[in-house]
Amino acid sequence: MLRSVKLLKINSLKSIDLSRFKRYTFAITIKGENMQGDFILDNEIEEEDYICYHPTEDKEVFGNLLDKDEYEIYVSKEYNLNEISSKLTEYMNWFSLCKDEVIEYLKNNSGEEQPEEWFSTIEVYNIEIIFNSPDDFSAIVTLGKSTDENCIIEVDFEKFQITDSSLNN
Repeated sequence: MLRSVKLLKINSLKSIDLSRFKRYTFAITIKGENMQGDFILDNEIEEEDYICYHPTEDKEVFGNLLDKDEYEIYVSKEYNLNEISSKLTEYMNWFSLCKDEVIEYLKNNSGEEQPEEWFSTIEVYNIEIIFNSPDDFSAIVTLGKSTDENCIIEVDFEKFQITDSSLNN
């Protein structure tokens, strides 16, 4: 299905009423000082209090290259990307580097013994980053094993700390 795409180059989302463009997806170049790349505004995901964005390029999470469509960034409608750009960039970089920390957490909290190679072959399926404000952010990462479709793990983060994980069989 072919979707209409409008390309906009703007410095602030606050100056544009996006509600009149409901049927479009936007490629937006954000001019934040420390922003890592461009983001696409996803109007197909409707959230009452958040705006959803995707990076325009695939991004690394736990050492896995994740498709840009599976990398979701939700920002409270009270803020725009410029206001969270520094913390978002830091958070995205951290997720690309924290694989060892996640593996250690899963080893210690999985509830059952797994062979060492099990952890080295984990694949990331999705990440949802949620910014309520520049200082209040969290994420949920969904991962698993391509060899075991019944093994899907969700790992919850509050800022830079793992807070929980659950196995969804």
